[in-house]
Amino acid sequence: MSDSVRFALTEQDMADAARLYGVDAVRSPRRRIGLVITFVLVVVLMAMVLDIAFPLDPERLASRWPALLGLSLLPFAVVLALGVVLNPLLARRTYRQQRSLQGELGLSWSRDQLAFDSEYGQFAMPWSHFKRWTEDKRVFLLFESERLYRIIPKRALDADQQDRFRDCLAAIGT
Repeated sequence: MSDSVRFALTEQDMADAARLYGVDAVRSPRRRIGLVITFVLVVVLMAMVLDIAFPLDPERLASRWPALLGLSLLPFAVVLALGVVLNPLLARRTYRQQRSLQGELGLSWSRDQLAFDSEYGQFAMPWSHFKRWTEDKRVFLLFESERLYRIIPKRALDADQQDRFRDCLAAIGT
């Protein structure tokens, strides 16, 4: 059995996908470990800048811990803001600039493959070519590599189609 839909991506789809991509990156255990290690290094660096560490001065630490914590969290807040605010804005801009994103797209899927057709041609990919997938309430992202993903807006699929699509995605893993 095969399902199919036709849709055109919108600026909002692109922004939603960019936001999910940023959130998904933080969900990965490998990234979380990297963030914890980076945070520890930033705390040590900020402690040195605030003249608290080497040698450790408990009195200075007690009086300057709010500054130490704030300065240590600042880079993470900036990265989070960029991911949540800037990436979706850049995705909208990319959509406006790239005509190939604005045309109608046909999508069909079966247990074996996912097929696309557009004014530029047709191609099919076996599910095994996708590395992983994720979703939120607006879009599915299907990753061909760490950074390259296909966007499937949920608005294009009814609830039953979304369930059948997820069944096929289960073969990929998460």
